[in-house]
Amino acid sequence: MSSRLPSSKEHSAIVSRLKTAAGHLRAVIGMIEAGEPCDQVLHQLGAVQAALVAAGGAIVDYQVGSSAEIILCNPSTEARVAELERLVTLYGLLTKHSVLLMETPNDRTSQKRTRTAH
Repeated sequence: MSSRLPSSKEHSAIVSRLKTAAGHLRAVIGMIEAGEPCDQVLHQLGAVQAALVAAGGAIVDYQVGSSAEIILCNPSTEARVAELERLVTLYGLLTKHSVLLMETPNDRTSQKRTRTAH
């Protein structure tokens, strides 16, 4: 199974996206400390979220590419299925956290109320 993160070019691109997110996050912290307007802070938070989602997407994309040989060429059905299941799990983690980034605290509270009401 190829579960390691990429190296060389792909690694550099992912690290660059994460550094971009870190820079945006530092800006958000500075804006809050300076008392900047909420709309400007939220705009900058959106940039943080977008950079994190892009980094996660790049990791999953790399994993899909590196898994192709196992999925297409491995004579073991079990190995192919295991690799597909691993990719589904990675995609699930990416989308789970991407959705959580886009929800507001009120969205989560409403969902909890709906679940407990049933």
